[in-house]
Amino acid sequence: MDMQIVMLTLSLTGLIIGMVVDERMRAEQKLRDSLQLIAAGELAGALAHELHQPMSALSAYSESALMLLKVVDHNPSQLDKVKEVLTKVVSETLRASDIVRGLRSYFIGGASHLQRTSARKIVDDCVQRVEKTALKAGVALETNYSHNNDVLLVDVVQINTALGNLLKNAIDASPSASSVVINLCDTQDKQLCIQVIDQGARLLDDVADQVFRPFYTQKKDGLGLGLSVSKSLVENNAGVLRYVDQPHKCFEIILPSERD
Repeated sequence: MDMQIVMLTLSLTGLIIGMVVDERMRAEQKLRDSLQLIAAGELAGALAHELHQPMSALSAYSESALMLLKVVDHNPSQLDKVKEVLTKVVSETLRASDIVRGLRSYFIGGASHLQRTSARKIVDDCVQRVEKTALKAGVALETNYSHNNDVLLVDVVQINTALGNLLKNAIDASPSASSVVINLCDTQDKQLCIQVIDQGARLLDDVADQVFRPFYTQKKDGLGLGLSVSKSLVENNAGVLRYVDQPHKCFEIILPSERD
């Protein structure tokens, strides 16, 4: 009888352990599925967020080219302008392709295509891309360069994406007739720092704590992914993206510099 009780107890214990293991495996599979959906959602949201500007530019440039083509027969001098606009179409198309390829590689495996590049060129390129947005909002863009070493080893698409997000957010936050200042300077430990200073109100403490969380936004039409994705991209390049409000309110990207 005692042996039967022991065997029954062992059988029940084995059955319970098996049920627990099966349930745990199902829970883990559900978690993996959920994480895959979240990653896919973040990728889709990030692509939608980042492709909005180049796609808008493509639409505008294409419309301009079509309008110029209508008058080029009567005014051959417009042909050069058509070529210039079509060159911009090609450039924006390639940029959109780089964004898709770069973000897809990052979200799938955290991949980076590192290359040596100029920090100043990254800032200049990003400022140039948002000039029309700033002009439309009545916001002036100012750049200050006080850095020494200018060489970065980064994924250019990823850092351009992150900095572009900061610039667009700064323009949105600044009132008309104000300015957004971009400082490129050295840190005390000889890293490179890109500061984006806007003229909007300082963030409240609870907002500053949440602003980098995915899907957190105070914009009516915002996805809440810009800062979250930007932070991840900067960190993927061994950098830091943070918000500070002293001595002035800004978001800053800190990246390790490469010696010439």
